[in-house]
Amino acid sequence: MVFVPPSASEIKQAADDVVKTLRAICGEGSFFFVGSFACQLYGKFVAPYDRTMRSPNDLDVVVSTAGWNQEELKRRMVAHNSSFFTVAAKTPGATYRVLKYHCDDGTGLYSAYGRYSRYSRVVKVDVLIANVTLDIPSVPARRIREINGYPVSPLALLILLRLQAWDHHRVAIVRHLSEKAYVDYRDLTEHLLPFAKHHDVVREWDGALNMWADAKVFLPEKFIRLCCQRMGQFCEQYPSQREAWKSIGKTLPVLTRTRASADEITRLISRMAFD
Repeated sequence: MVFVPPSASEIKQAADDVVKTLRAICGEGSFFFVGSFACQLYGKFVAPYDRTMRSPNDLDVVVSTAGWNQEELKRRMVAHNSSFFTVAAKTPGATYRVLKYHCDDGTGLYSAYGRYSRYSRVVKVDVLIANVTLDIPSVPARRIREINGYPVSPLALLILLRLQAWDHHRVAIVRHLSEKAYVDYRDLTEHLLPFAKHHDVVREWDGALNMWADAKVFLPEKFIRLCCQRMGQFCEQYPSQREAWKSIGKTLPVLTRTRASADEITRLISRMAFD
């Protein structure tokens, strides 16, 4: 069966219900969107006429203060809102379930067994737990951005998470994962890095702190250190992108080396704000 990506209206419908459900379960300021949906939201804010921005195929949301593991949180979302449901993971031997959202097409049709028809339109929702899933750090509530009513990761973290995804995907053995590395590359070079040069995004919050100086306040030092190494690896693989990183305030030490020394990383962290 050919995969047909969700439409923009279906993604919006699912995102609206994710926000309503998580606000009811976890409270305000306890979650934020990352991934392609967050990237698209920044794109509409910074470059509303950019037609090259790819549409999301699913939703990725990070929960900071749930107090539950992923599976329990999924169960609570399903119990709270009947539009959510879970299916068994396709990975052999996997015990986790995949959360999906049933898009309301206005027909209200269900199968004879009370489950959604296989012809129903659905959106996959990846629920990630901060400080647990993929080493994604938590974000203080006051630093979560809101765009068009949706809580979104600060741009600095969004860029670094996409860089982390590129690093993981480029060494993946499974083909469908390794192929995502090019998508990560395009998201970074064609959208996220150019977005960061926009004055209203770079001078986040009160104008006194730019996004890198602000990120240094709440991002763990270990996470920053790993991202510094990934930036060096990215620039080594794509030398033409060095200037793009420099243009948004990232003066990398020894760009041609895959590993930076502890002293170099310390100096880099101290220079994360713009000159």
